[in-house]
Amino acid sequence: MCVALPYTMLVNDIDLPTPFQTVKLPDIPKQGTSRRKAVAHVVLHTTGGYPDSKHPTPQQIRSEEAEARHCQAQSVHAYWSRTDRIGAAHLLVDADGSVYQVADLSTRAMYHCVGYNQVSIGVEVVQQSDSSLFAAQLVSVVELCEWLALRFSLPRSVAMPYTGVRDVVDGVGVLGHRDLSSNRGSGDPGDFVMGALVDAGWAVV
Repeated sequence: MCVALPYTMLVNDIDLPTPFQTVKLPDIPKQGTSRRKAVAHVVLHTTGGYPDSKHPTPQQIRSEEAEARHCQAQSVHAYWSRTDRIGAAHLLVDADGSVYQVADLSTRAMYHCVGYNQVSIGVEVVQQSDSSLFAAQLVSVVELCEWLALRFSLPRSVAMPYTGVRDVVDGVGVLGHRDLSSNRGSGDPGDFVMGALVDAGWAVV
């Protein structure tokens, strides 16, 4: 009898089982450093950051299943690996809802949000060029954040509604990049991604 091995995620050099599909990708040493502080937040991003001032097309949610051409997580990882630009995340949520892990969540601080790298886990949601996201990604974001909140004892609270950069983030479990940086558009990650957590019963703060 064959028993399927559980999906796992690397936390403090230990593979821990997850209830959702995860795929490990090679770490990118130049895109992070050793973590020296405890994780206090999850920061959500979209790979495009749309809409923003240069790409104003509103986000839309696609209900159909993503095709192979929509799935870009491995291409994003390849770009992070070869570029001289500093910036990457611990996790990627692909168009089909698959979760890709790039770095150990406990021991690595990835360069994804200036001022918050040491105290946060970065999650990039793959976004299409027309600003769209897939419904499967929202399901995965909720499952992932629920797991991270439980694993790292984070408050089950989300930064909503969007009011610009926040001066105080204590007690907020999940934030958007837009809440922490003035050079990001409202689409990083946008109300659909953040709102999925609200719809799942997370507290609004």
